[in-house]
Amino acid sequence: MKQALIRFFTNRYLLYALFWVYNGIYMLFVSTTAPFLFQELSNAAQEIPWNVAVMAYILLLTPAAAIAVGAFTRLRKDPKKLVTLLFCIEMPLIFLALIRMIFIRQMTPVLWYFTLGSFVSVIGTLFLLFKEQARTKLQQALYTASQGAALLLAGYGALLALFFLPIIIAFFIRGFISFPYLDVWETLVDTKGLAFFSILFSLLLGIVTLGFFLASPIITTTLYARSFLATLTRLQKHFSVRVVGGVTGAATVLLIFIGVLLSLQSGKDISMKYQAINTQHVDTFAEQQELAATLVQEEEELRRDLRTAYLAKYRYIGDASSNILTEGYQTQVGFTKENAEGFQRLFNHLASPFIYRGTFNADVERAEKQYRALFDTHIQDGEKEAIRDALSSTNTRDPLKASLLDRDETHVHVAEHLVSANMYEDIGMAVVQVEESYTNTTDEFQEVFYTFSLPESAVMTGLWLGPELEYEGVIAPKGAARRTYENQIRLRPVDPALLEQVGPRQYTLRVFPIPPEGQLLTGEEVDKGVVIKPQRIRFEYTVPHITRDIPLPVIAEERNVYRDQHTIERITVDGRAAEARNGMIARNTQTPCPTNVVQTPVPGVPDQMFLYIPHSQNPIMKGSWSCANELGDPLAAIRGQRIALMIDTSYSNRDFDIPAFLNEQMPLARLAEQGNTVDLFYFNTILSERIALTPESVAHITPPIPFGGTDRIRALDALPAGYSAVFLVTDASAEDEETTIAKPNAEYLPLYLIHPNGRFPAYHDALTHRILTNRGAVVSSPEEALAHLGTTQTLHNLALPVNGNSTAPTAVIGSDAYGVWLKTAMPTNDLLPWLTGDITLTVAGPDPLQKTATALWARSLIAAGKPAEDIHRIVEQSPAVTPYSSFIALVTRGQEQQLERAAGQDDAFEVTFDVTGGEILNHPMGQAALTVGGVPEPEEWALIFCGIGLLLFHQRRRVSALVRASINRGS
Repeated sequence: MKQALIRFFTNRYLLYALFWVYNGIYMLFVSTTAPFLFQELSNAAQEIPWNVAVMAYILLLTPAAAIAVGAFTRLRKDPKKLVTLLFCIEMPLIFLALIRMIFIRQMTPVLWYFTLGSFVSVIGTLFLLFKEQARTKLQQALYTASQGAALLLAGYGALLALFFLPIIIAFFIRGFISFPYLDVWETLVDTKGLAFFSILFSLLLGIVTLGFFLASPIITTTLYARSFLATLTRLQKHFSVRVVGGVTGAATVLLIFIGVLLSLQSGKDISMKYQAINTQHVDTFAEQQELAATLVQEEEELRRDLRTAYLAKYRYIGDASSNILTEGYQTQVGFTKENAEGFQRLFNHLASPFIYRGTFNADVERAEKQYRALFDTHIQDGEKEAIRDALSSTNTRDPLKASLLDRDETHVHVAEHLVSANMYEDIGMAVVQVEESYTNTTDEFQEVFYTFSLPESAVMTGLWLGPELEYEGVIAPKGAARRTYENQIRLRPVDPALLEQVGPRQYTLRVFPIPPEGQLLTGEEVDKGVVIKPQRIRFEYTVPHITRDIPLPVIAEERNVYRDQHTIERITVDGRAAEARNGMIARNTQTPCPTNVVQTPVPGVPDQMFLYIPHSQNPIMKGSWSCANELGDPLAAIRGQRIALMIDTSYSNRDFDIPAFLNEQMPLARLAEQGNTVDLFYFNTILSERIALTPESVAHITPPIPFGGTDRIRALDALPAGYSAVFLVTDASAEDEETTIAKPNAEYLPLYLIHPNGRFPAYHDALTHRILTNRGAVVSSPEEALAHLGTTQTLHNLALPVNGNSTAPTAVIGSDAYGVWLKTAMPTNDLLPWLTGDITLTVAGPDPLQKTATALWARSLIAAGKPAEDIHRIVEQSPAVTPYSSFIALVTRGQEQQLERAAGQDDAFEVTFDVTGGEILNHPMGQAALTVGGVPEPEEWALIFCGIGLLLFHQRRRVSALVRASINRGS
């Protein structure tokens, strides 16, 4: 019996059939799918890295090469060598290419080790097929080494495959017992026996295919074992048995040791050192500095460990939660849960080169959080190159939205950048429109993202979208607008645009989609000769009290967009050409300092008005203000103040020169002369002890170690009471821990966030509200903060006289370098005698002054803690962007209905802080194969195998039944 089986499985015709049938079917499959495959590959050719392209070539060309070798070399006369070619060269290469392309994005050292070993084994086997006898001792030793490495790799693969063998055998036994024989019999009867051959063919094809792949590891290992023994025997002719045995044993141990060593995973539990931080009780800034002194020496190791954990899903096939063996042994073999989990754990240990010892989702979340806590930036920003490499390595496309990873991308070209400003001399205001058109240089829909800032008194008043700017933005609750926009990105490429306020003077603009060239049109439109037009966006803002140049948006961050020498740029003021200079539109004329009082109605409140009073006409401000200098003397009104100076010492602010800042930008001597005191505090997530600052003490300041993340609100909450103003010096990091919006402070405490580099990042809403509530501002220097402080403190308790001795309901809603904004019910004629100089009263219409004043009024109501719903109703009457209300441009009725539904929800004004733009990293295709929710029952699998054969006949019966029913109805 044994000899008969051996003769059967070594029969030359069976061996020929194995080789040619397999390759024939493979080539048939490739030939039918090649047109679609090559089309997809050519579309994404620029995004495919060379290592993936090589694997694709191996996958496609290996069978063709094997057929050529089998047909045109002397191997065609030797079926045993053809089978060796199939199992020891062709199938390992195909398997290697599939694993690389489907499961793994980034190669770990141990995977490179296996890959190199596989290629060495294949090359050695290929040489042996054509020339078994080596010419030299070295050549024979190389033959033996290649086959030894091949045997180790094949044996390792076969060992892992054996774990699945009991499940498969049990599955087929259960399937055989529970096979739906009655259903098959009914099908055979209904089809008058015609389904017999289809069913038989399907079953045979399933059994042969499954048996082929089950037997492949065993056959490959056996063939490599025979080849290794043969080469070892030949090597013993050149060296003694003891030498060959000793060297072979040592080489085997060395290869296994290297494999085990390379399989060791660093960063288990995402850095044991950082876990020690979490368990160590750190209460004070001084204790944190001691810890920082230790950790900064291990920065690279910490980065590596967190990076490894974050990208684990791109380097391993499965993780500790993989449960395919647990489910299989429980449901198919009938093991208890404990025993099944034991097999799963054993498999995970043996397959450690491919199995991550942690859990993907939990470790990604923990790595992201801990990276931010250590380095004060999102891990996608700090480890951008490594993450980009992982995302571009193989098969998962990036999300459509412009994320942190797209900061340096150049997917969308700005074809035109047009700026037009119109001056309203009678009210001292400029209305500026910025318009851009885009060209998408890729074949995917893209998003454009900007973060920019404007002067404090500037207001966003309009948004338009579309090739003809035909879609005008509507004002909507911030949370509802954000969710509507995000849903459009996820669901379908229908144009929305979103403009929202993310700080006292910061805004974000997002435009989606920027379609690939030519994809704005349908086929019908092309036939009609419609001209393709690029996507365009326009936004409008007002800047009051322009006396010199007109400020342009200062871009803090842009993603996925670029300009070059081909970008058409044009700037006009009142229709005449102008140019940009130092972030401003340079004007040919200069408007005198404002001297006229401007009045405009309050929308929806007929008895009240907005008034703008220039500082030059305000008797309270004349002594401390100078139009020529704009800021005047910022220190003139600041006397007897106690100022807290907080300096950010987080990791992201490590390049900030604290001594230079204190010496060159803080006027400590002048402040001290006027009776002011300044106390210095360092902070990151913890506030330091107070350091009294004097002009003499600055020379003895020792800067702390920059370390950890930033939590500005937590530091502000820890600040001792008793200060009259807070200057918080920080960087462009936007990584504060998001907190709920607090109630307004009972104590009036101006808060200034100073960004010395002039880049104002997006803030989460809690920080924005904190600044507005404290009547502060975002500035780029202490000089600006001091000027603002002097003005706001002077105007804070401003009471306007009526008939010289009484007051009317009046509120200061805003101020700038030139004047103060009021909302009042005071008759103008009663106000004019109080003012100084020659008074000119200008009554302005609703636009654009009313929008500006309405937005400033809304901001003052936010500072007073008024409900978001009430504030939004105000700006709906005179649309402008506020921290509660955003512009969104929609193009379909469906989008409008979605916005209406979102605006009616309880959380319509709530948003999750996502302007940092972290991209959700998708799992590589096929990675879920080792984690299952459950295993189908045997009869379900049986029906699946049988389905190929039955499908044709069942469908034919359905079609026939429908035809007969139609005929019967017709008759």
